[in-house]
This record gives sequence, C-alpha cells and structure tokens, in this order.
Amino acid sequence: MKPQLALHLLVHFLDLLLQACQQWLEAAWHHLVHVSPLPLRLAAQEDTSTDWWDRIVLEHWEDRQWTQNFRMRRDTFLELCEWLAPALRRRDTRMRPAIPLQKRVAIALWKLSMPDSYRSVRNQFGVGRSTVGAVLMQVVKAINRVLLRRVVRLADPDAVIRGFGALGFPNCGGAIDGTHIPIRAPEHQASRYVNRKGYFSVILQAV
Repeated sequence: MKPQLALHLLVHFLDLLLQACQQWLEAAWHHLVHVSPLPLRLAAQEDTSTDWWDRIVLEHWEDRQWTQNFRMRRDTFLELCEWLAPALRRRDTRMRPAIPLQKRVAIALWKLSMPDSYRSVRNQFGVGRSTVGAVLMQVVKAINRVLLRRVVRLADPDAVIRGFGALGFPNCGGAIDGTHIPIRAPEHQASRYVNRKGYFSVILQAV
C-alpha cells in the first residue's frame, strides 16, 4: 500500500471516529439535560431555594409553629429583629444581594434551637454552608452587644432584700430556679440529655 493512500485512510478513519464521539457526546448531553434533569435541578435548588422561608414560614406559619421551631412567637421575633437591625442590617453589593435581616436572625435562631448541622440549615434556608456559620456568629455577637444590658440588669440589692423580707425570707438577695428546655435527641451521647421525666432537654438555671 502506498504511503499516501495509507495516510488518506488513516485521516478518514480518525475523522469518522471524531464524528462518532461528537454524536455520542451530544446524545449523552441531551439525555442528561432533557430526559433526566431532576438531579441537576435538585443540586441547583439546594443552594438557592428560599421558598420555604419566604412563602411558607413568613406568610403562613401560626404562633404555635413559630414557638415550636424558633422558641418564640412571630411578634417577638419581629421585635427582636427591630432591636438587632442597627447591628445586623447589610447593604447589597455588586457581587450579590444582602441576606435580609429577618432571614439572618431566623438562621441563627434555628441553629441555636435545633441540633441541626450547618448543611441541614443551609438546605432549609437556601444559603451556603459557610454563610450559616458566619450569620450565626454575627447574630450572637449582636445579641450580646445590643441586648445583654437591655434584658439582663442587676437590681438594687437592698430593694431585693427588702422585697424578700416582706415575703417572709429575711436576708435573702436572690432566688435560683431551673427549667428543662426540650431538644431533639443529639446524634452523640444522647443518654446524657435524658432528664428525669424521660425526654431530651437542656437545663436552664436562672438567678
């Protein structure tokens, strides 16, 4: 066989092979996008969908649902957002719109009230996993800076002692009480969180 003929056959074979590969890739892409697009769409929605928060919680939840999930009524939540607004409000940038104030507070409250992972909270609110951690720290710092002195105040000890004395408790400067806050069973060492009444909780002690 002449070298020129062999070269021509080789080029023709490679051209046929390239066309076959191109057709296979086009068919595979068409099947992936148009025939079975569900996994791709779910992956995209996992990071961007905010329907649960915007259309269900804000518009339809009752106080009972707010209390069960955020440990406060809707009116209390909105009042909390007003108090924290100066410390937490953010502006939109050219790169991305800012997360709304109410949503930022809700992300932090949800993480604090539920033993959920950052990944779970991300899926719930449609934000990035690192965003959950950043928002949580920002809200907690804002609560400590803005609300600590407003909510927790030391009373006049002499007035407190006189008040307890009038109730029959002389020389008493305070009282200690506690309550069990129900939680979901932790993934690890769940037995340590079972109280004497048989459910999972953490104990809040107050003076």
